[in-house]
Amino acid sequence: MVGIVKKIRKGLGIALSVTLVGVFSIAVSACGKSNNSAEKGTKDNPVVLGVVKASDSQWDILKTDLEKDGIYIELKNFTDYTSENPATVRGELDINAFQHLDYLAGYNNDSHETLVPIGAKAIFPIGFYANPNGSVKAVSDIHEGAHIVVPNDETNGNRALLLLEELGLIKLTNKKGTYSTVQDIDKTSKVKVTAVDPAQTAHSLSDPSIVAAVINNDYTKDIGLKTTDAIAREKSDGDFVKRYTNVWVTRKADAEKEIYKKIVKHASEDKKYLDAVQADSSGTAVIVTKYTAKELQDILQKLQDEKKANA
Repeated sequence: MVGIVKKIRKGLGIALSVTLVGVFSIAVSACGKSNNSAEKGTKDNPVVLGVVKASDSQWDILKTDLEKDGIYIELKNFTDYTSENPATVRGELDINAFQHLDYLAGYNNDSHETLVPIGAKAIFPIGFYANPNGSVKAVSDIHEGAHIVVPNDETNGNRALLLLEELGLIKLTNKKGTYSTVQDIDKTSKVKVTAVDPAQTAHSLSDPSIVAAVINNDYTKDIGLKTTDAIAREKSDGDFVKRYTNVWVTRKADAEKEIYKKIVKHASEDKKYLDAVQADSSGTAVIVTKYTAKELQDILQKLQDEKKANA
């Protein structure tokens, strides 16, 4: 009986030791994650920036130029538009720079989050591209019943439909103004429209049955297109287009961090970087750096209110 008790005590002792080691390890790990003593923006604790197409020349130029000023960033590449904002909310990214205000407004409303813009970058007018293997060279070449592809996300899909309506290819029945979907296309419209994932719009042109597609700038290079190949492009002036201003975004609680402000200010004044933004867009980018963070946040709030009213 005594032997059995000793064995039980020994077993409990081992179990307790293992448990304590595990708890200690977790505590050390947690401390290591949260107590980085290096100042944010230094080499040992860089600002993590999420972008789409990190291979674009603008990002290496910005990274190199910032380091000359003693500011370090780490680029995180994404291939779609759906992951960056959640990663920012979770703290996996410090800042992201891939979206326009209208997209951010939709994300905040849908997810009940409070991400905010802290600086403006540029407006990238969305383009309409003919199938490079087809016979269409101009909008006037598009025949009755032609199959057109547009992005399926709320904001860029709507932009695409407004462009197609402006070009006389479709009629929209939705009277809400800026929140149309393919279901709002009048059946008497000249062309047939299908909505697909934004990342697939360019690839859709490999299908000979697709006559043309509205494609975001980020994806034109996927099939060797240049943004200057577009047969039509949305207007880049006027109050309405302000909603498509691409912005630098972070969490509301971190919007006043000086290191983030320094990065945005540097980007807005770095001619080499801004020239690279233009080059990456084949000259179609409209650089917009005049808005203050407060002005951008006011525009964002109006867009969120507008979307809620039209939901």
